[in-house]
Parts: sequence; structure tokens; C-alpha cells
Amino acid sequence: MAESGSRSQCCTDEILHGGMFVVAHFHFVLPGSMVLGFFAGLYYWFPKMLGRRLDSTLGQLHFWLFEIGFLGTFTALLYAGLQGEPRWSANIAPPFATANTIASLFAILIAASVFTFIYNVIYTLVRGERAVANEWGAKTLEWTVPTPVPLENFEELPVVTSLPYNYGSPLPELPVTPAADIAGAVIEAPIQPQGEV
Repeated sequence: MAESGSRSQCCTDEILHGGMFVVAHFHFVLPGSMVLGFFAGLYYWFPKMLGRRLDSTLGQLHFWLFEIGFLGTFTALLYAGLQGEPRWSANIAPPFATANTIASLFAILIAASVFTFIYNVIYTLVRGERAVANEWGAKTLEWTVPTPVPLENFEELPVVTSLPYNYGSPLPELPVTPAADIAGAVIEAPIQPQGEV
């Protein structure tokens, strides 16, 4: 993020340290990326884990409520920090009240997004559409087993017959074959150009 550079310079770090700017910056960088990654992983793996597809419309509503709420909350706190609001304070001083009120209102959107996600999960478990085995058209091994995943993934050792990221080619009908003839299954992968040295 752009404000990361401001924390690495002694002159600005001296001014911003101990202020609300640090709190907002921390939440932008660490929890923001972790929470979005967590939700992305849940949406990606939910069909494989539970055999049902989350509602797409509710998923989009969840994303936009969270994103707008997140950006509004911590942008307002960045502004309050630049105005000099201290980070440890039991009471909010009048000059910072507007920014904190705006942050609180946007935080309500974050809470609404989480409730939307919980509703989506419950709705999907009760009435959701059944997911297909390979929900996303992926070419990796975990998506070749049935959904939901059985106790033993493969009855026979699989052999990979195509590159995992070769999405430009159509999916083969059987991307995995039994390991009967493993010597004949080795593929020469093209060498990626590394540029001039």
C-alpha cells in the first residue's frame, strides 16, 4: 500500500507513530488481506468440501458489502490519524468525532457482509444447488475425485497426463489415468524463456 513508505521514513514515522494512522494502516495490510483470502478460500473450497454451491448473488453482495465497508472504515481512520488522533484513547476528542462516526457507519456494512455470508452458508446447506465434482473447471488432482470427497481419494495411484495450468486447451475426458504404465506417462514440459542475461 502507498502508506507503507510513510512508515519507513524516520520523519513521518515520528509524527504518525502512536496515532490512529498506524491502526488503520495495520488493518489495511494484515487483517484486510487475511480476511479477504479466508473468504476467497471458503468460496473456492466450499463445493468440494460440502458438495453444494454457494449462491452467487449472495456471494457478490457479501463481497461488495465487505469491500465498501472495509475501505470506508479504514480510510476514515487513516484520515483521523493524519489529523492527529491518538491510538490509545478512552474518549474520542471532538476534532476526530466525524471521522470516527463515518468509520463506525462503514463498519456496519462489514457486519452486514458477515451476516450475508452466514445466511448464504445456511441457505446453501438447506436448499443449495448440488455442486459438480469439478466446480471451477480446474485441472489439478483434487478436483478429479467425487464431491463430496470420499474417505480414500484414489483407489489407484493417479498419473498426471497434462500440465496443471494448461487452461488454453480443452479438458481431457480423463485427466487422470491409473498408474499401470508410469514410464509412458512422463511428459516433456516446454522450457519457459527466462529472458536475456
